[in-house]
Amino acid sequence: MLDNKLSLRDIADQINDIGCTPVISNQLVLDMLFGKYNVAKGWAKAVEYPFRDSHILSRVAQYVRVETRPDVAKRIYLNFLKNHLLELERQKPNADLTFLDGVEKQLNRLNFTELACDHLKCINFDHDPPDNPFTVLATLRVPVYITTSHHLFIEKALTAVGKEPKIEVYRWNDFMNVPEEYKVDLKYEPTIDKPLVYHLHGIESNSASIVLTEDDHLDFLIRISRDFNKPDVTPPSVGTQIATKILLLVGYELGYDAPGWALQTVLKGLIEETQLNPRHPLSIAIQIDSTENDISNVDSQKWRKYLQSFFRTVQIEVFWDSTERFLAALWRELQ
Repeated sequence: MLDNKLSLRDIADQINDIGCTPVISNQLVLDMLFGKYNVAKGWAKAVEYPFRDSHILSRVAQYVRVETRPDVAKRIYLNFLKNHLLELERQKPNADLTFLDGVEKQLNRLNFTELACDHLKCINFDHDPPDNPFTVLATLRVPVYITTSHHLFIEKALTAVGKEPKIEVYRWNDFMNVPEEYKVDLKYEPTIDKPLVYHLHGIESNSASIVLTEDDHLDFLIRISRDFNKPDVTPPSVGTQIATKILLLVGYELGYDAPGWALQTVLKGLIEETQLNPRHPLSIAIQIDSTENDISNVDSQKWRKYLQSFFRTVQIEVFWDSTERFLAALWRELQ
């Protein structure tokens, strides 16, 4: 950590006192399943992406979108995730190839969450915290979770600890056909046992809804800036949680050579609102240590100081650690 104003004990005390709102990145899902494997680079290779910035997912997606269509590009991406995960399972020394052949036959009928959690059992949500970051998040006594993930891992974790999550999806463009069960219910009052999970960037069961390409992110930024304070669009519980609670940003990263779209959309759409309230508690972001991200050509200390200053302009304190270590340590402090 670098010059942190708050200790883990401070954060735990504030969470116990006034509560928090987790804001969960899709990167947390990818990191847990694929480790250091760069999904963007893998997909870029699969689609024969011709440019050098193959590590930036939104740009690879933009390329595929231009070569095909927006809805096709998103389906290609989701199918790539499923096929790559299945291939990783095949490569394990004790892989049951007969079982995996059976799973492959069902692949078109499964979404990524169903494949990873229900069939391949890649993540065990029955493990007690702090072994699983999603389980740690699920055990927090909070009524609202906000996520930019397209997948349903936090919902799986919440269900595993005995809670009944309600899923709602933000309609960030007029052409989205959100299933009735996921439409925003402005009258719903979430509780700790029946929390709301609010998906900002769409959901995998409706591939057209996911925010993936650079065009998608720009459209999202324009729309969320207009919609956030509209009482007939944003669930009141979401606005209240953002305005009054600590925001715990989990899995977001502002890379030195990447635009960090997911983080930028969160900052623009949600966190700038907290600046209107000078008494809003300092929010928390867990930023992966830059030394783990191959920035050998960058002065890591200067980079850290820059990011620390950048985040503090929007009242965010940065902790330099892995998400898993941070959440495990926070869970211990909360006990």
